[in-house]
Amino acid sequence: MRLCVFGTASMLALGLGLSPVLPAGPAMAQVVESDTTFSCDTGIGKPLPFTPSCREEAPGFEMRGPEFDEERYRATWVRYLEPTDEGDALIYVADVDPITGVINAEEAETILSKVAPPKATNNGPEWADSQRGPEIFFSCANPDYTRPRLCRINADFSVTELQGTTGYSIRSPAKNASNPVPKIYYEARSDTFDDGEYVRIGFAYRADEENFEDKFADPDGFVKGGRWMPDGKTLIYSRYTANSETREVSINVFVHDTERGGRQRLFNDGRDRINARAWEAPELGGKIAFMATLLDEDDNDSWDLAVYRQVEGFEFELWTILEPICPETFPNSFSPEPFVFEGRSYVSGLSVPGGDVNTDTGTVWVKTVDPDLPEEEKIARIISANGCVNDGVIRKDPEGLPLQDAEGNIVGARVYYTVRAPK
Repeated sequence: MRLCVFGTASMLALGLGLSPVLPAGPAMAQVVESDTTFSCDTGIGKPLPFTPSCREEAPGFEMRGPEFDEERYRATWVRYLEPTDEGDALIYVADVDPITGVINAEEAETILSKVAPPKATNNGPEWADSQRGPEIFFSCANPDYTRPRLCRINADFSVTELQGTTGYSIRSPAKNASNPVPKIYYEARSDTFDDGEYVRIGFAYRADEENFEDKFADPDGFVKGGRWMPDGKTLIYSRYTANSETREVSINVFVHDTERGGRQRLFNDGRDRINARAWEAPELGGKIAFMATLLDEDDNDSWDLAVYRQVEGFEFELWTILEPICPETFPNSFSPEPFVFEGRSYVSGLSVPGGDVNTDTGTVWVKTVDPDLPEEEKIARIISANGCVNDGVIRKDPEGLPLQDAEGNIVGARVYYTVRAPK
């Protein structure tokens, strides 16, 4: 049984440009027995006052970290058939109501497959786009479930295993409908164990075509994460770099043009930046903006969210710093995801008290990006039910989805996130 409990604690409406106020009583709890997806109204495009309003998506279905095809309003996620998250699994592909945002899990297509366990991949199925149309890539498993491989779900829901991918797990397929085929970015691990686990040997990429060639994103450096930029050809990632004089190690943002070649470091100030996410910002005339979690200059235990705007090429400058909404209880911001609504950039994100989004309790929020907006048009609001109160619930992977009316006009947005079940 899943139980959603909403308390009666009052919250002052979080208006445009206003700071949130802590609830006077206990926070509204979200209690689940298995990992479950909730979604919350952002209030974007709606009149004030704003009151947090959340719901469980697809009650009765275990749903962990759904990924969205925003163009076609579809969602995909994986459900393992064993409680250990090992063995066969079902991959769901469900329609999303573009008006309400409801995920129609009951009528979803399901694909039974050997799916690599989360401990071997740290990622679920991901959407790709190209001239071939939308596809889904995921980390499948070899017959005895000991090694991940890369698989693709085709338009007819058949599954194709990619050649020569034993030991690879999916990170990020490219999403650009103008490219002939999608490029896929993946994590490669060794064939041998080290203390019971496979050793990561690097991040690499290939074009998903018959004459593929695997290439390391950065063969000379230790890479942390990474994603494709909107063109589907350029990678943005973080890399550990040692100062040639002090030998101190920092985590720097790099970009790599996979077609022209060459890698470029974007900053030289020694500050750590991780979780870079790029998008085409309408406020910048379609130029690229990206955000990254930035280690606070004065506090090595605190992370801010910095947003940078493109000047020309791979030259970027600081656009704004998005300060935490609940600095006392949730000072560190992670998992930023940009989305665009009516010609304006927004960010959904997660704030936690410490530095581990996998084990820390948290709160989910949404903000406008452009610092030059009139104050009354800026948004900074908590949208999850707990507000600024630490209710002991682990929330993960927030992701925004704009909604349409019956005529196809964008009229609102919801943010979806996973609530982890107590272990």
